[in-house]
Amino acid sequence: MKITKAKLVKGTFLKVSFSDGNAEIEKTYPHTEAPPRLLKAFFALNSHLCNLTEQYDSQGVPDFDNIACRGYSTKGDDEKEGIVLTGVRSLSSGKVIVLNSPFSTLDITDSEYPLIKVLVEELDRCRDEIESFMDNNKSQDEIQGRLFNTPDENFILKSTPGEKTGTELTADALNGKEVDVTHLYTKKEQDKMDEEMPLTQEMIQVNNARNKRKPKEDK
Repeated sequence: MKITKAKLVKGTFLKVSFSDGNAEIEKTYPHTEAPPRLLKAFFALNSHLCNLTEQYDSQGVPDFDNIACRGYSTKGDDEKEGIVLTGVRSLSSGKVIVLNSPFSTLDITDSEYPLIKVLVEELDRCRDEIESFMDNNKSQDEIQGRLFNTPDENFILKSTPGEKTGTELTADALNGKEVDVTHLYTKKEQDKMDEEMPLTQEMIQVNNARNKRKPKEDK
């Protein structure tokens, strides 16, 4: 997953866009407030938004106190990746103006921004907090999907003798049917899945029953 856009709606609720390798996906969390660690990660971007948009007070000093970064968007890959920060500046009148920074490369060897290394580190920290928040707020469908949807590269593996083929089970899973396809994964992949989300007792019983039905190999 690569996060391409992130925004704090009303300064509290996360809206994020990310690429899963095939398509751009957008998710919003309108009923779950961002935790303090995530808010702090966005707060760390305030000074960079101030610097990149050259927001100074009447004495020419950067107006850090009145700048709030509300989001960012990235484009490009690897050394060509760059970022645009967006947010607001509060005015003495009580009103706010919207700020969008110029597109800035994140390549620390090519950027003209003197604090680019700090920006990259704090952006990485923000991404980590966003991913942690998303992992902790998965919907039930997403949790089920991790167990029942077979990765494309694995569906051609042989299924248990006497049962549906890997292709048939995959088709069922992708059509929304809850099927047990754990035996289609490699041992390494299964161990990782078990560590991340242990099987329920009901599924353990199903797997044990299936293993008992497996024909013994000829010696």
